[in-house]
Amino acid sequence: MDDSIPEGYIPFKYRRLNLGTNKYETRPLDDLDKKLLPDIIKRGGFKHIIINDCIYVEREMIDNQDFLSKAVDMLDSKRKEKLAQ
Repeated sequence: MDDSIPEGYIPFKYRRLNLGTNKYETRPLDDLDKKLLPDIIKRGGFKHIIINDCIYVEREMIDNQDFLSKAVDMLDSKRKEKLAQ
């Protein structure tokens, strides 16, 4: 792992279940995701850092599946709001 990434932080990857194929797919974070995610992460009481245009979150956030699901749902909801404006 890169020395500049603090121990205990891992890259945030956006994964959603594709209902058509019944498989999880990862999509790259776009600029809107990068703008919205820090607030969502903070609301959950977790910390994040941004290095080389990638958001790294505390491993505990990824391990907390309840919050992770809510975070992805919040991101989807906020994306729809922003894109509708």
